[in-house]
Amino acid sequence: MVPHRSWFEPGTYHVLHPPRTISFGDESSVNAIGIGTVILQATVGKKGLQYCTVK
Repeated sequence: MVPHRSWFEPGTYHVLHPPRTISFGDESSVNAIGIGTVILQATVGKKGLQYCTVK
């Protein structure tokens, strides 16, 4: 889940119509309004940058 549509890889964002309800372990929920691919970047130990594609 990301808060900004601009964080999605270009051309991968698609609107969910109707929105889908996403439930959490604390019994709260939110509506998902879109789906797409996000690239995450992290520094892991001394290995430098690691990339992970989340679809």
